[in-house]
Amino acid sequence: NTLDEQTYTTRLYDAAKDNGLETGDFFKLVYRVLIGRSHGPKLASFLETIGREKALEILSRY
Repeated sequence: NTLDEQTYTTRLYDAAKDNGLETGDFFKLVYRVLIGRSHGPKLASFLETIGREKALEILSRY
């Protein structure tokens, strides 16, 4: 399943909200898990580039 940038953006904001996190804190956490830094490239674009499977593989470690 290939997701587009807008879908990633929507899902990221929904995930932050669903988990009671401020979006800024949530994005920092996801950046740390994915690239080891608190900031990086536009997250939705990055996820679209690496693909759903690779993103899930990395995130599943945590």
